[in-house]
Amino acid sequence: MKKLQILSAIGFLATGYLATPATAAVIAGGSDLLSRADANQLEIWLDMDDLTLTNIYTKHQHHTGLNWHAAVDNKGPTFVIMEVIANGKSMTLGGYNPQSWNAAINGNVMTPDPADRTAFIFNLTTGVRHSQNKDTSGDDYGAYQTYNHPVSGPRFGINGTDFGLVGLNWGDGALGFSYGDSELTRQDTIDFFGTRGRFDIGRLETFAIAPQEVPEPGTLALIGFGLIGLGVFRRRRR
Repeated sequence: MKKLQILSAIGFLATGYLATPATAAVIAGGSDLLSRADANQLEIWLDMDDLTLTNIYTKHQHHTGLNWHAAVDNKGPTFVIMEVIANGKSMTLGGYNPQSWNAAINGNVMTPDPADRTAFIFNLTTGVRHSQNKDTSGDDYGAYQTYNHPVSGPRFGINGTDFGLVGLNWGDGALGFSYGDSELTRQDTIDFFGTRGRFDIGRLETFAIAPQEVPEPGTLALIGFGLIGLGVFRRRRR
């Protein structure tokens, strides 16, 4: 009877381990800007389970766009997270770039195919996200995904119009060109950035993106059976 109880307990532990997915995003390298809830929100917006965000850049005093590009270029998809300060109010904003940043481009990164327009900008404080515009009519501003320049920080949209940093200490933005609906109003921009003009940048971090490595089901099954076998072995030795 006791043997059956041991086997049942170990089997329950093994199957429970098999059935429990890893759903919470992981922040590797620490962050002064992202909370666990923020990371989980980014995971939801990105629609990617088991997300690991690895801090590859943290802004320090006297850093410029040169420092930022040196750390983040050619690292694949990234989240840029920053503290935007306007009219005495601080909010956490950012953007997702599905392609590598690359200062050598020295210009706009184009996505003529709407299927490739997967970038977005967001305000974590208010929970608002604006995706890259997929409307190909008119001037087709949505084709302009990001703008790369050696001395600039992250810039989203045509020449960085929608959301762009000049260096790393200040920036500006105007929604409704490459990001967000073209019917967005002046007030939408004010609500998003806290102002319609220039805003200051405090802290700034950049994260590389990768799914967490989760053991394959077969591996987990072996772990479970190994536990069961260990229980039987210990029982026989008594």
